[in-house]
Amino acid sequence: MSHHPSALPEAKCPSSPTTAAPEATRPRWRASLTAEALFLIGLAILAYWPVVECGYVWDDDKYLTDNRLITEPGGLVPIWRQVGATPQYYPMVFSTFWLEYRLWGLHPTGYHLTNVALHAVNAILVWRLLRRWHPAVAWWTAALFAVHPVHVESVAWITERKNVLSGVFYLASFLSYLRYRDSGHWRRYLLAFVLFGAALLSKSVTATLPAAILVVLWWRDGRIGWSDIRPLIPFFVIGIASGLHTAWIERQFVGARTADLDWSWLERLLVAGRVPWMYLEKLVYPWPLIFFYPRWMAVPSELKSWFFPLATLLLIGGLWRSRDRIGRLPLACVLFFGGTLFPVLGLVPVYPMRFSIIADHFQYLASLGPLVLMAVLLARCESSWQLIGRMVGTAGLLALVATCWFQIEDFRDETCLWSRTLAKNPDCYLCHMNLQTNPENLTVEQICRRVIELAPQFEHAWHCLGNSLLKQGRSAEAIDCFQEALKLFPEYPESHFALSHAYEDLGQLQLAIHHARHSLAMRQEASKYANLGRLLIAAGSLDEANQVLDATLKLDPDQFDGLVNRASLHAMHQEFAQAEMLFRRAHQLQPEADAPIANLGKVCWEQQRYSDAMNWFERTLEIAPNDLFSLGRKALFLAAAPEKNRRDSLAALKLAEELCDRTLEQVADLLVIRSIAKAANRQFESANGDLTKAQALAQQSVSFDLSRLRLLFRNNSPYELPVHSASR
Repeated sequence: MSHHPSALPEAKCPSSPTTAAPEATRPRWRASLTAEALFLIGLAILAYWPVVECGYVWDDDKYLTDNRLITEPGGLVPIWRQVGATPQYYPMVFSTFWLEYRLWGLHPTGYHLTNVALHAVNAILVWRLLRRWHPAVAWWTAALFAVHPVHVESVAWITERKNVLSGVFYLASFLSYLRYRDSGHWRRYLLAFVLFGAALLSKSVTATLPAAILVVLWWRDGRIGWSDIRPLIPFFVIGIASGLHTAWIERQFVGARTADLDWSWLERLLVAGRVPWMYLEKLVYPWPLIFFYPRWMAVPSELKSWFFPLATLLLIGGLWRSRDRIGRLPLACVLFFGGTLFPVLGLVPVYPMRFSIIADHFQYLASLGPLVLMAVLLARCESSWQLIGRMVGTAGLLALVATCWFQIEDFRDETCLWSRTLAKNPDCYLCHMNLQTNPENLTVEQICRRVIELAPQFEHAWHCLGNSLLKQGRSAEAIDCFQEALKLFPEYPESHFALSHAYEDLGQLQLAIHHARHSLAMRQEASKYANLGRLLIAAGSLDEANQVLDATLKLDPDQFDGLVNRASLHAMHQEFAQAEMLFRRAHQLQPEADAPIANLGKVCWEQQRYSDAMNWFERTLEIAPNDLFSLGRKALFLAAAPEKNRRDSLAALKLAEELCDRTLEQVADLLVIRSIAKAANRQFESANGDLTKAQALAQQSVSFDLSRLRLLFRNNSPYELPVHSASR
């Protein structure tokens, strides 16, 4: 492979790249498809081939596997139009997932290979971008970028499609803008602007692009004037707007408002001073790489907290003063590195920082700054000692490939991710929380209590502990845990949602409704609408329940609980045909669920379609053999079916007597059914006695007209189930 050895970049570069003219005279396809580009593709494939055996890990469910917008044909519309419909508003990313789902469903290999392909494209774009100034440095930078293991997190983690996709648009926009600067063609400017917009719609950290362009222009030309800044003003405007929008989403939807992210401005400045050095350390010596690094916080009262910010200032100042002697490139690389990291320095904390202040995927694009300087050293070594230089560089690349292979094992599956992270960071409380294997056979309650010991400000641990207690029937203790979670994060919708269930268990319906409203106000989800609607039905607020449940089905027409509750409301209003339609849709969605099956029996019975009803009651009894309502209606049908050939009066009486004995004759409807069964067996006097017993249970409402039954039995006439003429 030829690197065209030539002099390394000088401190002062010509305003037009010396290599631009030859490139312009060649066909574009030949300029793109060269041996170097193919070699970069091969390097990326070599480094990331093990991802074909990887599956889904953390957050992949929210982004892809459990995201109904990906699987629904009409999901593209809310992906683009509805903020909050997806975990973050990056419609370009979710659109690629939507398209890929049509190609290979939810098989993870396709998504992983797409990430690898995008990363390889990024390596080629890096090479194309830098070879305008020096081919050897460009190739080594792109090669290092292609195989550096700090990028494993961005490539092997499907959720981080954000990085590799936004990288393509960012680098393509960068390249197009520099071509515009050299040629003056407005079409290239427009293309750069459109590509920048696509980058922002993939990940908003790419908002640093216009600042990075100014750094490169300063490095290339030695100055920045108004003519350099003016064309970039639209870039800055949409970049800042995108950044502010993402910061709002982080706080509103992602959860970056928790107590452990409530830092003072002095703490933020000290964190921001240290973060770049930690990223630089992992670029120079990428071992160990950890999904969540041990969490630390800068303490203003400690002298060591001031060392890194001071070192940063001294470094920038020293490089500025030495720019005429050593050239502008080192300072430009440092400024690019720090500037591209700016959104994740901690000045505005983002949600993942509650687990780890730094994350490898945060420096995907920023790593290009230090990698350029490493490439300069490799290119200089190669130009001085060609064979030795290439051997050293090749050995380094192979070592990085081996490290990539090792690191990719973290992303094989969820268990591997948490167990391998925990082995490298024993205090990672989220690993304890999420680890699927449990070698110590701890209960969920014990795991939650251990996590709370490690991180008492982690509201999710309190919430999970509350859920565990709620499942054990310890509702009062669960409420204390949910309230503790809300002290740490007052706008935690899931804790309000769980509190509504806990208070409902304790019979405090108004408090349950109060928290259900809070949960819904914070996060408008169909399940939360359905929960509130169910509680309003229980409280007798049927008109409001009707509105809430209509909103549920408008938001998600196939929300199971919403369908069941709305159907129940129709049944309460004796709108049995509408109720049956919704119960049937719920049954299609969850064929094994018992609520639609049992209720379909009831609404068919109310429509006097007794045979259909009995089919559903029999299915109910397969699920719940002791269901009193289904057994009672079975006894009634056997005693009084409209079709005489369907009757079995002796079996009806036997079943009715068993049910009355089981309930100690304290259920009025069952006493009435026994009386009907007795009448079917010509035991009219005893039948009237059962009616008297049923009437004595005055506190219970009865589903039958006792006066009519008494009159029938006095006239020695058995009861027959009524059937409309249309049904006959």
